[in-house]
Amino acid sequence: MSRRAISPEDDRRWVFNRLAGDYAARPGYPDPLVARLLALAGGPGARVAELGAGTGLLALALARAGAAVHAVEPARAMLEALRAEAGGAVVPVHAAGEATGLPGGAFDLVVLADALHWVDAAAAGREAARLLAPGGALAVVEPRPAATPFMDGLAALLAEANPKARPR
Repeated sequence: MSRRAISPEDDRRWVFNRLAGDYAARPGYPDPLVARLLALAGGPGARVAELGAGTGLLALALARAGAAVHAVEPARAMLEALRAEAGGAVVPVHAAGEATGLPGGAFDLVVLADALHWVDAAAAGREAARLLAPGGALAVVEPRPAATPFMDGLAALLAEANPKARPR
């Protein structure tokens, strides 16, 4: 279940099933971030679980860098886009980040990239702790758009139109 009590099996209620094409077209993650995450995981061969993997932009980059990646995503269309691009390089997992069904203690790194706001943080944190091997690490990647006139104006418009987008 998600933080909004929607089951991953309820495809029609997962808005990201309608956005998979848009997400697949987003720019990838910077190489220094991928390198830092791989180092945090222990280097090539490290076992990584990405919660809320979307279309796999980070999961695929980590796999290309040498990690063994399980990409957890509740939106089936996002997972299908990831699967098509991965060609077997990433293990796709259809589940919510709060209850992955993956084996406990099996991962050197659990990562949430641009996904923390979509999960129940406490439940996802418990799941991450369960997934991590002794000495493993959790990484949370948050987007921080550059402060430009355009981005500042966009943020103001979003905050005006959507109370959830207002700064806390």
